[in-house]
Amino acid sequence: MVDRTIAPKFVEPKKFKLPIPDTIHLSNGSRFFFLRAGNQPIVRLEFIFRAGSWFESIAGVAYFAGKMLTEGTASYTSKDIAERLDQFGAFFDVQPGFDYTNLNFHIPTKHLEKIEPILDEILFKASFPAHEFELMKQIQIQQLSINEQKNDFVASRLFRSKLFGSFPYGNVMKEEIIRNTTIDEVKNHYDQWMMGKFDLVMTGDFNLELQNSIIRFFENKLQKIHEFDPKVCIGQDLFNEYIEKESSLQSSIFMGKRSQNRNEANYGQLLLLNEVFGGYFGSRLMQNIREDKGFTYGIHSHFVTLKNDAYFVINSDVKKENKDQTVAEIKFEIDRLKNEQISKEELIEVKNYLKGSILNTLTTPFALTDKLKNIYFYDLGLDFYDQLFDVIDAATSMELQDLANMTLFSQPLSSVVVG
Repeated sequence: MVDRTIAPKFVEPKKFKLPIPDTIHLSNGSRFFFLRAGNQPIVRLEFIFRAGSWFESIAGVAYFAGKMLTEGTASYTSKDIAERLDQFGAFFDVQPGFDYTNLNFHIPTKHLEKIEPILDEILFKASFPAHEFELMKQIQIQQLSINEQKNDFVASRLFRSKLFGSFPYGNVMKEEIIRNTTIDEVKNHYDQWMMGKFDLVMTGDFNLELQNSIIRFFENKLQKIHEFDPKVCIGQDLFNEYIEKESSLQSSIFMGKRSQNRNEANYGQLLLLNEVFGGYFGSRLMQNIREDKGFTYGIHSHFVTLKNDAYFVINSDVKKENKDQTVAEIKFEIDRLKNEQISKEELIEVKNYLKGSILNTLTTPFALTDKLKNIYFYDLGLDFYDQLFDVIDAATSMELQDLANMTLFSQPLSSVVVG
């Protein structure tokens, strides 16, 4: 019988080697990645378009272009598509993002070739039916109306739009913009950035014959793929915005700044510094503002890393009467990191937690692929995670203190408070 009074033996997290997928470079510039992993008879097909909000001319058209792919084709209605996929035990989801739009299918391996005609219709013959688009717009307006009652939603969008301004990452959908967006504008986005222009990632249980079948099915239908067009984000001035809501019992706080991206040399050290500060349940922000003060159920800080920029953000929902003191305590913890070195014991604990949390994201074949996508789609290099563990292991308290002073907290943070 297990003696539950004795803690399990501690095992230090070790770095890992990611498997290398088969990579096929097609003549149009597309890349097809194939990772055979797992023992369940299922595959995930991901069609990745360079067509996120980075490329849109009107806020929201990238979102609608992605969502409309499965709303009707030359031969199928949206209902037909759903029924045919369901018939073969398959399902899909669409993920419009800042940089990319992902169309993902989970399909039983034995039915993959049977579904190829449906994939062909969705990817190359989307019809953009006007009635489906108008319905989607109404749903989005209703959802936006509901979300705008939530302080954290309002604060998050305002923080990002103030941080990036007219830069594409600052785009936000508004009711007036949604109402005025036309199906032609959405289809133009699709025609310019999506039609026959995608990378493909296939993960799961499949053989070489099926892999080659997928390549043959798509390779002669693709158009020349494009790169990310260069844009320069002009730095925004420091801002401190407060939107009062008299009926609110809580305030939502967002504080942060633009930051270093994943491909910069000190990113691993920044991750470690953030983990100490506010990156996990035992962080200093949680210990101070949740455990000691009781102002909130949770407060966190993290990096949002994108293709062409990145930002650091702290966010929490607190009792309205405690919002000013919460901001003061955040600044207090910033000053601690700048003025005091992290103890050896705390640093070891956080290093092990951070490495363990990275390993914990690799429990399935699809999770492995997500790490590989970070490498291939954000230009990180195949040794990125090896180097990340080495940087975390080698980081010293003095280096993290210097990083707090010279980089992460070298300037005051901007803030948005709503509530």
